[in-house]
Amino acid sequence: MKDNWLERLSGKMRSGAYALGAVCITLIVLHPVLSGDWVNWDDPVYVLQNSFIHDFSFSGLLELFNPANRVLDTYTPLTLVSFAIDYRIAQDSPSWYHAMNLIFHLLNVYLVYFFTVRITKRKEVAFFVSVLFGIHPLHVESVAWISERKDVLYSFFFLFSGIQFLKFLESEFKDRTAYVSSLLLGLLSILAKPLGVALPLVLSLVLFLFNKHKDRKAWLSILPFYLCAVLFGIGATLLMDADQFGYSLTDRTLLSGHALWLYLLKSIVPFNISHDMGQKMPGNVPVFYFLTTALSIVSIGLVLWFGRSKKQVQFGLLFFLATVFFSLHFLKVNSGIAYDRFTYIPFIGLFIVIGNVVYDLIGTRKNASKLFLAIITPAVLIYGYIAFERSKVWQNDETLWTDVIKHNPQHKFAWCKRANYYVSEMRLEEAMRDQNECIQLNPLSGDGYVNRGNIYKELKNYDRALSDYEVAMELSPNQGLPYSCSGVLKAQLGRIESGIVDLNKAVDLNPDVGVFRINQGLAYELNGQYDLALDAYSAAIEVNNKDHLALKYRGSLQLVLENYESALTDLELAVELRPDFAVAWFDLSRVNLALGNRNLAYKQYRSAVNSGYPKNVEYESRLKRVEI
Repeated sequence: MKDNWLERLSGKMRSGAYALGAVCITLIVLHPVLSGDWVNWDDPVYVLQNSFIHDFSFSGLLELFNPANRVLDTYTPLTLVSFAIDYRIAQDSPSWYHAMNLIFHLLNVYLVYFFTVRITKRKEVAFFVSVLFGIHPLHVESVAWISERKDVLYSFFFLFSGIQFLKFLESEFKDRTAYVSSLLLGLLSILAKPLGVALPLVLSLVLFLFNKHKDRKAWLSILPFYLCAVLFGIGATLLMDADQFGYSLTDRTLLSGHALWLYLLKSIVPFNISHDMGQKMPGNVPVFYFLTTALSIVSIGLVLWFGRSKKQVQFGLLFFLATVFFSLHFLKVNSGIAYDRFTYIPFIGLFIVIGNVVYDLIGTRKNASKLFLAIITPAVLIYGYIAFERSKVWQNDETLWTDVIKHNPQHKFAWCKRANYYVSEMRLEEAMRDQNECIQLNPLSGDGYVNRGNIYKELKNYDRALSDYEVAMELSPNQGLPYSCSGVLKAQLGRIESGIVDLNKAVDLNPDVGVFRINQGLAYELNGQYDLALDAYSAAIEVNNKDHLALKYRGSLQLVLENYESALTDLELAVELRPDFAVAWFDLSRVNLALGNRNLAYKQYRSAVNSGYPKNVEYESRLKRVEI
């Protein structure tokens, strides 16, 4: 008994060492992501411009579960809650968000090891799978891109749920705590990202692997997982935008087959990796997609045939198919054929296949475990080096879009995005060069002329800026953006009446864009039309009651009009939503000074200065500081 106890303890320690080793290798390879910045693709809408994550009250967090507040056509409320927590802690500091992405990824590496070791009963194979999962180059995107928090988060709950369900099976259906926790974790996975609906399919494969597929009690235990998946899956599908591509079922099958072939091939040979929003969809499906679809079917068939006596091999391949299915084009055609991030969970299955095949080939040899580790070491080194270099690509917009342009110089969107970055850095000559390239590649895009107009504005070439805005109005007559940009510039140049005309047109075209209404209010305010300005700010708040900018501008105007109580309400909410909002803190201090609340006014002034507002000696003397 003592020897058995020591053997079990030794086994657990060895298993823990393998898991920790996989985590450490992943951390070494991917640590460059910690120094990354925001990127101007999805990060603004998920975090930087998402005022809903600024409200950390119970009602504010509950509002994140409102389907109307979904981001980019995807219902991911739990991911938004995680961003709200991050924002509460670190506001706009990208380092914190990157650190949290990496932490969740490392936790997933740990979970992949223990999930796989329960599936395969082989520590070496589990180590191989968890290391490859951690450092595979196609997984860098899911970790290094802040907006892809949904990938690492849903996978965390997905894997944790799977492990708990395995514990439930191992207890012969007696461990109800493990079962309930598995079900709750599965639900959390779906709420983090709809791809979590694949979990019951994986659990069904688990039943097959452990010969429980004929057990009625086993299937009854999975039924609630299917009910959750179906209900939330239908809901997520209904919330998606309508398919605008119009591909037939045959075309969808070929697109899916081609994507499947790319995923199968890149799992082994990670070639041509580039963040290009997925391979561009073809107008008509190319003939060679028949070939790649056939290759996918043949490859899968061969693995299933030769692995027919190896249930773990069958499990791994079916795991891949079950988890990648919802990312293909059967339910909805994606805007790109294949995306690196769609491989995050599915590749676990392929790595289980590869690990078991290699281990079985050397399993009869002496020191098989050491030989297995020696064989996989070159792959770890190669994949690790590629992933390390890929993590550097995600440092900022310049490195990201430069990499996309290098792989595809005709990618007009990348030129435009890099130009936007150069504008933010005031590298205007480089921005103009990129924006001209973007316009040359896509001369009928109004957005390109708006962006170039903004660059001309920064260069103080106002006539050329207004000319580009007018071209954009002609190319995109139903978009409010060029009218808004034109109106703002005209108002700044003193042509306020003409600017208001353009700003009104922008609001008429896009009444639900709050920033257009804010710009309209600022123009009215410049023109001394305060009632209309208040109406414009109020309309922006009606569009989004968590718009801290609209609240600040309305509150500041109420301060000018000496409506102190109204100003107090707006400005307090503005700084609650945006704790580092320096100008709002300063105006809030002015309100409380006017109301005679000097101590509070001084505290709020200090909050303004601590948030970056320049010190104002004259105002400080008016405060007549009171020590507290």
